[in-house]
Amino acid sequence: MRLILVSILFSFIFAADGNAPKQRTRDRLVDIHHIKIDVSVDIKGGAVYGHVTHTLSPFSSSLNEFYFDAEDMTIRRVRANGKDVSFSMGYKKVHITLNQTISWEDTIKVRLDYSANPRKGTYFVKPDE
Repeated sequence: MRLILVSILFSFIFAADGNAPKQRTRDRLVDIHHIKIDVSVDIKGGAVYGHVTHTLSPFSSSLNEFYFDAEDMTIRRVRANGKDVSFSMGYKKVHITLNQTISWEDTIKVRLDYSANPRKGTYFVKPDE
């Protein structure tokens, strides 16, 4: 009996992967099929604005709310299949509530109209004298 317990303990210790990433991939609520981005750039103001349309379907049999990352963004409007839907801004995220529940057989288009003054990833180099 002792030998079995010791072998189980050693199997757990040696089975741990020291190269595994410390930050695992987070669970997703939706499957993104396509992203269409229509953006304009204001170089003088250091801003971008426009809209992005996500074509998606849920990973569950019933979904009526989900979120997207939206750090440093101002979301003006959210539409699902051409109709306005409710949304709220949380910490670095936009939470979207659909007008009706969708299932994994459904595919919808969610459009977000936004503006942003990005601090990371996009840099505006202005001309000097």
